Amino acid sequence: MSNVEIRMTKEARMSKPDRRSMVDGRWSMAGTFRPASAPRARSSFFVLLSSVFLLPFLSGCFEIDTHVLVHEDGSATITETVRFSERLLDLDRTREDGVKIASLLSKEAVQERMKHLGTGIELVSHDVQEGPQASRESVAVFKIADVDDFQYVSPFFGFTDYADNNVIQTEVLPLTENTWWGRHSGEIAIRFTHTKQPKQRPQPKEGEVVKGPSPRELQIYRDLQPVFRDMAEGMKLRFTVETYAPVRVWHGVRNGRANTRAFDLIDFSSEQMDQYGYDFLSNEEVMLELLRGELNGPNLAENVKDHVNNFTVPIIRPTGADEIWFRPAKPLFDKYFAGKKIKVQRGRESVEVPATWEEVGYNPNPNEGKK
Repeated sequence: MSNVEIRMTKEARMSKPDRRSMVDGRWSMAGTFRPASAPRARSSFFVLLSSVFLLPFLSGCFEIDTHVLVHEDGSATITETVRFSERLLDLDRTREDGVKIASLLSKEAVQERMKHLGTGIELVSHDVQEGPQASRESVAVFKIADVDDFQYVSPFFGFTDYADNNVIQTEVLPLTENTWWGRHSGEIAIRFTHTKQPKQRPQPKEGEVVKGPSPRELQIYRDLQPVFRDMAEGMKLRFTVETYAPVRVWHGVRNGRANTRAFDLIDFSSEQMDQYGYDFLSNEEVMLELLRGELNGPNLAENVKDHVNNFTVPIIRPTGADEIWFRPAKPLFDKYFAGKKIKVQRGRESVEVPATWEEVGYNPNPNEGKK
């Protein structure tokens, strides 16, 4: 351990009762300390995913890419690629707590965490293979009969109770009327919500003075920045949902004008830039917020808010993502809309009409059969 890390541990014990040690405990993604002896409600992989920023043993490159492909019948294929660098795997040689990082790539570990991914999920295939530069990766493919039953580790880490509430579930909704904020009657929505209602950081009251960190504490965090920047080098996190049809989101989506079918809930890597074109993790204000556990801080939000148009900045949604909207394929139309009525605009009036496939359904070949 470096002198800087020892200094942080001692200072944290004095100034932050809930952040006692970086050695004998774990940090959640939201910066909340959890003792190492605390019971694990979920698999080790869920602990890993929900602790990716500040866990002390993640000193080395790792990549986690989760891709959910929604099919026309509402089923989904989930491809999960996890890659650990040689540097990270080498830590197994010195670990004394019995937890082996490499074991998280095994088929047994995949089958264990599959139990937490929702009802009706099946493992289609699993392969462990050598990656570039002596890394090792696991590629697991799952199939779930109904994407409405899928759940996964939440990438929305800005809630204050994230340490104990870090699982999201998908919810499929048939839209039966238009809304001012973008819903279109006759479309399908997929919503991503925590399994329990998350807690937001309370907003200061009018006139209330919010006490910030002391100069001494700020200097400690500044000293730590190179340590954590080095630990995060090579880190990549991506969680993508793709459908069979073009998707819409009320505030926009990358490549929306090109009718993209994919929506990233998170897309972060150590190689991305801040809003000024410099290395994201070299931005001192952003790093200070990350180190202090302020993962919904104003500087982080400011640097990623234009991610729809600026492809060099990360996609980070600390307190959740919006619904994605797309037109139903025939199987989904039959399941959610057949025989039902929807509200549509007729001039200035909203009237109820029977839902018809010809009006609202998604047809990838609209000119097929026409002369």
